[in-house]
Amino acid sequence: MRMKSSFFTICTLLWLVSGVIEAKEGLWALPNLPGKLLNELEDEGIELESQDFYDEKKPSLKDQVILFNNRYSGVLLSEKGLALVNYQAVEQLLTPTERATGVTSSNDSVARVLEGFEGHILVSSENVSWRILPKINDQFDPARKAAIIDSIGQRLCAEKIIRSGYVVRMQTLGEHKFFINIYRKLPQVRLVYCPPEALAAYHRKSENAFGPMHNADFALVRLYTENGKPYECTEAATLCKTGFEENDPVLMMGYPQVRHRSLTASRLESVYLDSLYAQLFADSIITAANYRPTIARYDSLAEAQRRYKSIQTELEQKKKEEEAFTEWAANRPDFTDCLRYANLVGQIKSLCHRQRKAQARIEALQAVRSQSVLCRIVQNVSNGNLPETLPPSSRLDQDFEQLRQVFASIKSPIDSLLWTQSDFSGESRFKKTAKRWKKDRALLLQDPLFAITAKMDSLTEADRSTIDSTLRAIDSRLILYNEGLNIFRNSPNGSTDGDLLLRLSYGHIKGFSPTDGIRLEYCTHLSGIAEGSAYSPFSRWAQQEIAASGDRELAFWTDVDYAGERYGAAVYNDRGELLGILCNANIENLRHPYRFNAEKGRYLVCDIRFIAFMIGQEPALYRIWNELHWGNDIIHIEVSN
Repeated sequence: MRMKSSFFTICTLLWLVSGVIEAKEGLWALPNLPGKLLNELEDEGIELESQDFYDEKKPSLKDQVILFNNRYSGVLLSEKGLALVNYQAVEQLLTPTERATGVTSSNDSVARVLEGFEGHILVSSENVSWRILPKINDQFDPARKAAIIDSIGQRLCAEKIIRSGYVVRMQTLGEHKFFINIYRKLPQVRLVYCPPEALAAYHRKSENAFGPMHNADFALVRLYTENGKPYECTEAATLCKTGFEENDPVLMMGYPQVRHRSLTASRLESVYLDSLYAQLFADSIITAANYRPTIARYDSLAEAQRRYKSIQTELEQKKKEEEAFTEWAANRPDFTDCLRYANLVGQIKSLCHRQRKAQARIEALQAVRSQSVLCRIVQNVSNGNLPETLPPSSRLDQDFEQLRQVFASIKSPIDSLLWTQSDFSGESRFKKTAKRWKKDRALLLQDPLFAITAKMDSLTEADRSTIDSTLRAIDSRLILYNEGLNIFRNSPNGSTDGDLLLRLSYGHIKGFSPTDGIRLEYCTHLSGIAEGSAYSPFSRWAQQEIAASGDRELAFWTDVDYAGERYGAAVYNDRGELLGILCNANIENLRHPYRFNAEKGRYLVCDIRFIAFMIGQEPALYRIWNELHWGNDIIHIEVSN
């Protein structure tokens, strides 16, 4: 036994030295946190016990965390249903005026209901894997396995007797763990406050994934029960008023999404190019229809070409890794489990090809149809209204030729005839045809663009089912591929992912050096905004605030793990006090399918003290202050007239 232990130790040391092992990752599902994790938390000086995170009989942190139905997370700030969420979570529900000016509701009776927006809070979770696993095995066809799991899951959910206002659903963790979860459903959400878009989205696009973000990415909402009354609870977040330091331990609790990090090259290319093409296609059509300046189209083209070129190196690296993995699996007859991985790459390539043919055209055209600008143009034309003035078109044809070349270079799934036949494919064609549309509006509906989109409305359930089953087959093989890849890499922890289950992660507050080598500090300040563009409203505001009350921290970087692109997860310190909410990430983070770097990956957290400061700037929100907690104290601010 001692000899085996020594051999294992030597192998482990060689493994570490070789650099094959990746840094520790962790997204632990609640409840049933492993004892090893709790020991690690204790070693970090974190005073919380397992029941502090999850307890079905007593208040715990799980009762503070919210899953919204658009997959953003949030956190309760008061016992009266006041909750904190990302600005991005409500952005699409705002009117143009609300985006420009922000929203401040002086009382609940005038707070606007966010239609279709609802929250869910986990009440209980039961592991039912033992009732499902004996009924399935890995030899089943993925569609058959999914049908069996769905059938058993529906029966298990039906067995639960729940009260009005609660929902029950079965959720999976990987392929071999199944949970029946009961949630408190809060069907109405009212918007209490959000800052103007100039502050909420400041630098969100230009600096996304590369450097520190300076923004106010948050909103306040109030949750209501099915009876139309504010949600009353016994557990709300205690805000941290003492701040933070670099290397402080932090905890994250939220609902990350599924994100397969170990994609194959074919799957990565399929996902990437389909989304890129849909974006380019929609941008070009809308730009032509709305007569935007030509420079906007050139910027879009340049960005697309840069992104497409940047992925080529990653794809080549993926292909080499797959070749090594396949060869390794095929030549390991002594390791029976590895044999089932030998032909996975070819299977996934075949499935991806089918999936692209079935889905890419639909996704691209859906992106076009979702553009409100195009809808308004069509509606105006149908009513006989045409633009009074048209911009110069000297380089428009050349621009569209470049666009067609880009599409050709990425093997567009859309029929190229659309670009030669649609009157929306160029300004000159648009101008000529628009005159005829006034006389005969039926000509507009005969345009190939609308002829193809009309077919989407008649897509049968069988067609959609075929697409769905192909996607499930790809996903099931990717899970198997990831499992084999982890064995190939000797990684016992496997890939960290999310699945909309309540998860816990821990890490530290840390700065980092991105790909350009510039050291980024662990937090951002108002002074960083003040040094920005003089034309930014946020920069001018920051300068005024610094002059009035001094500099302050806005956000900080942490190396906790998270998956997906929808944030709002609550971030706590070692005492369980709320430090803020996740609001963005750098490009090396876990969510990225091929640029993940365990050492450099970071998430940005919007500081709760900055959020409280922003709330304090609005006299109409003084009542909100009386609901927030600094330590054991309820905040109370005297508002002068």
